[in-house]
Amino acid sequence: MVTPDGEQVCSRCAGTGLVCAHEPVISPGACCVDYANGLCPECGGSGKKPSGTGDSPPAPPAGDG
Repeated sequence: MVTPDGEQVCSRCAGTGLVCAHEPVISPGACCVDYANGLCPECGGSGKKPSGTGDSPPAPPAGDG
């Protein structure tokens, strides 16, 4: 899946930036919805696929001299 600006969507959170019950940070006065959702650990809450995660070709080996 791709975002409107052409970036890949994070596969863990499907672009929402949130995942259910992953170490949620509870702030004072939080609602039950806040208890159920936490920032996606893969994309950090951006919803976009982090760079350098598998879909790009491997880097070429270092030069031999």
